[in-house]
Amino acid sequence: MTTGQNGSPTIETRIGTLEFTHGFANGFPTDATVEKLYDERDFQRACQAYLWSLPAVSFAAWQRGVTKGLGARNGQLVAILSYEARRGILTANATTPYHLGFADLSFGPLVLEMPARGVQGAISDAWQIAIPGTEAPAKYLVLAPGQEVPDNVAGYAVRHSPTFNIFLGVRLTDADPETAKQALAQLQMYPYTQRDNPPNMQILDAGTKVWSGLPPRGIEYWEPTQRRDPA
Repeated sequence: MTTGQNGSPTIETRIGTLEFTHGFANGFPTDATVEKLYDERDFQRACQAYLWSLPAVSFAAWQRGVTKGLGARNGQLVAILSYEARRGILTANATTPYHLGFADLSFGPLVLEMPARGVQGAISDAWQIAIPGTEAPAKYLVLAPGQEVPDNVAGYAVRHSPTFNIFLGVRLTDADPETAKQALAQLQMYPYTQRDNPPNMQILDAGTKVWSGLPPRGIEYWEPTQRRDPA
């Protein structure tokens, strides 16, 4: 502790000089110090809010990039194969074939069929946390918060998502193109209401289209995103 020009005790800190009146132990901070401490508190709270929300904000940015940027429908798989398309993903490598899709479960439960071989991946919630037990080969029935399990779920592996929006990300692991193609043909994702007549899986090839799934910067980070209507 030192003494300022006006004789008041001061403390040198990371955020600058803090000044007190009537002694540090028995006094109180000056108006300027109070403002500086409030500013620092706001800064620290903003940092913690940023770090806490980063997984969800990144998820939303990625979902918006796939749906609005690439034009994917709700629950549609997208193939990310070219170098140009991979640039839209923050952590993509240059060789792995990626297939991914986002779905909003508020429109109803989703069925996801994971092939027995040739595919590795899992289902994640909107916090980018993998839903337990969704990486193994199975026919999954994924339910949103508050959705009741249907009466007849024989043959389904029922999983509950803590969020309405979910993400499926898989990598093709078979080096043989033909075998990988067969595995991909067995990967299915469709609404539970269409379980009796599942639609043919139409995979959207991103091609070389420029898009971005990166989280926003600046004040845009704090702006809410609009919910997308189902296609």
